[in-house]
Amino acid sequence: MSSREVELSNRETGQRKFRSWIGSYGSIPGARITLAEQAADESWSDLEAWPDSAA
Repeated sequence: MSSREVELSNRETGQRKFRSWIGSYGSIPGARITLAEQAADESWSDLEAWPDSAA
C-alpha cells in the first residue's frame, strides 16, 4: 500500500481536497484518507478520516 502526503497551507483547501479524494480514491479496496494538521511542535492531529473509524 502506498501513502501520499500533500502539504496545503489553507484548511479550507484541505477540506475541499479531502472530499475530492474520497470521490477519486474511495472505491480502492483498503483506501484510507486522512486530513491532518501539524502543530508547531511538529506533532500531527487528525482532523477528519475516511472511512470513519467508527464504521
